[in-house]
Amino acid sequence: MDKVGIVGCTQTKYEADKIDQTYSELVFEVVKKLHNELGITNDDIGCVITSSNDFNDGRTIANMAIQDAVGSVRKAESRVSGDGAFAYIYGAMRILSESFDTVMVVSHCKCSEVNQYLVNNTIFDPYYQRHLGLDQISSAGLMANMYMNKYGVTEDQAAKVVVKNRKNALNNPYAHLQKEVTIGDVLNSKMMA
Repeated sequence: MDKVGIVGCTQTKYEADKIDQTYSELVFEVVKKLHNELGITNDDIGCVITSSNDFNDGRTIANMAIQDAVGSVRKAESRVSGDGAFAYIYGAMRILSESFDTVMVVSHCKCSEVNQYLVNNTIFDPYYQRHLGLDQISSAGLMANMYMNKYGVTEDQAAKVVVKNRKNALNNPYAHLQKEVTIGDVLNSKMMA
């Protein structure tokens, strides 16, 4: 079987709000950085695959708003809705089909543009669950509570996981939350769900 390789990868820093940048500017920042790191130009890319979520983008056919930023004008371009991993797989298939030698995959999301409670509520069944008002935070809280009860996990033990994860985030320059916390900080923080 033929092989497909990833030759470059870059991203922006995760932040709560990026009000000073549009979707297109965020995407262009990543594309330009990738071009510079690899020493390539837009002419070296045969096909572009983009990935995003219409709900978070606040519009349908969201790839139309970033065509200039990804350099896909007058070039083969496709979009995968949702997870960037699916876009990578699609890009790999485009190469394996021998239609293209190079494919650039760009996935983006800017959750601060829309009300996340409303967006996240749409993942639930519209007839039985959506009216309960669940979102990802409240459903994660319910699952964590069930897990803690089933396996006898204490709040202190759960807090230790947060402390470990936040400490590990200090090693990631792109991490959203880069602040060391203590078990006390976690236990005294605002309850989300």
